[in-house]
Amino acid sequence: MTKLKEKKAVLIMIALFAAMGCLVIMSTDDWFWGGTGGSYLLRHNFFDSSLDSANAIANGRYFGNIIEVFTTKRLIFRVLMYAVFGTSLVVLLKKLVGGSEKLYLAIFFLLILLPKDKIQQVFFWNAGFSNYVPSIVLVLLIFYLFKQYHLFEQKKLTAPLLIGMFVLSFAAQLFLENLTVYNVLLGFFLFIVSFKKSRKFLNYGLIHLLGAISGLVVMFTHPSYQYIFSNNDTYRSVPAGTDSNIIVRMLQTYIDAINDLLLMDNIWLNIILSGLCILLILKAKKHDKFGKGIIVFYAFSIGYFILNKYFAQVVFLGSVKLPLLNFFVSTTWILLLLVIIMRYVDNRKTSGRLSFYLISAFVIAGPFLLITPYPARSFFTSYIFFVLIILELLQEVLRNHQELQQDVTVWARIGTLLFTLITVTALVSMSANRYIYSRNLSHIQAVDQSGGGVVQMDALPFVYYYKDFNPNNNPDLFKDYYKISNELHYIYRAK
Repeated sequence: MTKLKEKKAVLIMIALFAAMGCLVIMSTDDWFWGGTGGSYLLRHNFFDSSLDSANAIANGRYFGNIIEVFTTKRLIFRVLMYAVFGTSLVVLLKKLVGGSEKLYLAIFFLLILLPKDKIQQVFFWNAGFSNYVPSIVLVLLIFYLFKQYHLFEQKKLTAPLLIGMFVLSFAAQLFLENLTVYNVLLGFFLFIVSFKKSRKFLNYGLIHLLGAISGLVVMFTHPSYQYIFSNNDTYRSVPAGTDSNIIVRMLQTYIDAINDLLLMDNIWLNIILSGLCILLILKAKKHDKFGKGIIVFYAFSIGYFILNKYFAQVVFLGSVKLPLLNFFVSTTWILLLLVIIMRYVDNRKTSGRLSFYLISAFVIAGPFLLITPYPARSFFTSYIFFVLIILELLQEVLRNHQELQQDVTVWARIGTLLFTLITVTALVSMSANRYIYSRNLSHIQAVDQSGGGVVQMDALPFVYYYKDFNPNNNPDLFKDYYKISNELHYIYRAK
């Protein structure tokens, strides 16, 4: 019966993500990659050598770029991408943690609690989804395979398994630069762990490391990165500064920007994580004065996160010292989280995984201390590691709080009701957006075929799903993508 429920949950997710892929609206970068620009770059190794170095359009995200080109040109590819990778993200998170099929609801809510900018730029933007979701899915799949096969005294390394591991690790390298660096470090870590377990040099960790290094070489030998590190790229750059002040500059960058994007913006995730930590300490055998002090701080931090998110301008009066205060609170919060993991989680394997996930979240964000820009979507992968921490702690709390297990069914029913309301609302809203957008396009194409003119485009009714959606800002890309002639002029009436 449990397996049947799990299959039903997976089928529902496939249908929902497929619907999202069908209803999502192309915008900004999607118009470029789906038009002549994307086709040109696909034929020329994703580098426009006809432009000078300061304006060259390029990067080494080969697989992410290929997915973006094909999903912007064909609806069936976009639907398949959303269905396969969206569902895989949820399933792998659940597989890594274990638990019943009810955990799917928890994962769903943690994903929709993403900060507005992150959810707009990842799930409701085809260009963002193409790079950020497949890349983290491949990393989670690497974790899952390592969990399944790292004891090689019990599992024989066959040629298909070796080849599959290498290809998977190589593929994971060609989406996001910071994950490319992370995967190489991960390869060294997995090799050491595998060697200690099996005492065999040829192990899963070594194969992953070789695939990761190969992918890193392929990505960073792309000519675009020469321009980035010499600060000749107009979009991405390494901030100027001497080696003597690089540590100070990195710390300042973290305090002023990274801390907010990595930690402070994730208000509901932080609140849930704080609540789980408090519950864990309350039932721990080491419930002493130190534990009570942590409980007091975490209770205070919940209030602080809310004040900072919604009432900062009133409470702190826009103080220039607010970033420093945020840094102090969030850093203390993280350090105490590490203490809780080591002190109050009895199972050593669980505490090891939790520590690894926490360190990974920061390692993945590390390159943005030196490289700009760092949009909100850049921290989506770190968010997923915090989701893993919450799921693991949730399982730990349920094991320690027997009385809470009795309430799981009730909460699952409430969660199912909320899940239904949220998904129906989202699908209806996206359908309305798609209808208005399609009607606009039909009107534009009809006027264009009749010889041109000026067309008024109706605003999307639920535009808050999308990041800076406004066809007026990119008329050339918009016309190129939809093959509209220059004789036609349109005006999008943005809300």
